[in-house]
Amino acid sequence: MQLFKLATIRLLGVSVAGAAALAAGACGRHASQAPQKAERSVVWRQLGSWAGRGSLQTESFTSDSGTLRIRWETSSPPDSGSTAELGGGVGGAAARDGAAGVPPSRDASGGAPAGARQSAQTRTVEPGSFHLAAHSAISGRLLQQVVDHTGAGQGVGYVQQEPHVFYVVVESTQLNWRFTVEEAIEYP
Repeated sequence: MQLFKLATIRLLGVSVAGAAALAAGACGRHASQAPQKAERSVVWRQLGSWAGRGSLQTESFTSDSGTLRIRWETSSPPDSGSTAELGGGVGGAAARDGAAGVPPSRDASGGAPAGARQSAQTRTVEPGSFHLAAHSAISGRLLQQVVDHTGAGQGVGYVQQEPHVFYVVVESTQLNWRFTVEEAIEYP
C-alpha cells in the first residue's frame, strides 16, 4: 500500500510540475511577440492589352474570377494637328497588342482593328477626357465605370463582379491611351 501511495505522489508531482512548466513557457515566450498575420498576395493573368486614340469597344473576353485589374495610361499627342496617329479611321484608332507584335488587321473601312467594335454610345466626351467602363458581353449593360480622367495621367482601376464575359468601352478625345486588363486567378 505504501508503494502505491509513493507512485501516486510521484506521478502527481510530475504532472503538476510539467503543467506549470508548459504554462510558464507558453506565457513567457509569446508575451513579447505580436501574432503574425499571413500575407495574401494575388496572382494576375493578362487577358488583353489595347492602345489607341479616340473611342473604342473591345471584343469580349471571359473572366473566371470576375476580379479584374485595369492598368491605364493617357498622354497628350505630340502635335494635335499631326497625321502621325496610331492608326486611321472614323472615330479614332486603336490596336490590340498582338502576341508576336504584329499589328492587327483592319476592317474593310480601314477603321478599327478586326475584333474591335466602335462604341455605340452617344455620350458627349469633353476634350482631353478618358472614360473606361466594363460592360456585360451577355446583356450589354454597364457593369462598372472604371476610369473617369481628364488629361495625361496613369492609374489602376479594379472591377469586382461575378465570373462573367466582359467587354470594355473607351470614350476619349484628344488623348493617346493604352490599357491592360488582367484577371485575378490565385490567392496563394
